[in-house]
Amino acid sequence: MRKKWIFALITLIVILIATYVYLDREIIALKTGRQLPIVWQYPYSDEIPIQLTEGNQTLSNPDVNLTPFYYLPETKQVHFGLWYKKWKYRGEDIAFAVFQISLEKENGDITTQDAFAKMPRGVLDVFHYRHIPIDLANEDSIKMTISLIEQQGRDRVPIETATMTIPIQLVESE
Repeated sequence: MRKKWIFALITLIVILIATYVYLDREIIALKTGRQLPIVWQYPYSDEIPIQLTEGNQTLSNPDVNLTPFYYLPETKQVHFGLWYKKWKYRGEDIAFAVFQISLEKENGDITTQDAFAKMPRGVLDVFHYRHIPIDLANEDSIKMTISLIEQQGRDRVPIETATMTIPIQLVESE
């Protein structure tokens, strides 16, 4: 009798894990790097991305995870993925975009035109594809600021903010 219960419990655990992997297969592929977090734009869909950072990164305030950053030199855009726990950031005060991201060049120019697309929702996580137009020619590094934003009327106000430096190693443009 005891062996039957153990077998039933192991079978249930295997079924739950298989269901989770099946339902989150797209997010798992993005988190592990099997699928790049790039939003392709015609006619540049054959462009070769340049990987700027290695491995995933975790920020604690706000509590988000980031995929490696990729640069598309023809479209001059930085692409990356961002994910967080489903229950962590929701509510009437948090804006639909949830996070505002800006990139600052070494000369002080700031780009805040971040766009997000296709937000796959998994069992536990929400994933954002992010892309920001910026020309990285002749740059050694850029500073990224990510802010959890709150909607106050028509204004979006940062609640939590984190900053990180991204090193750039690109071939100089002609």
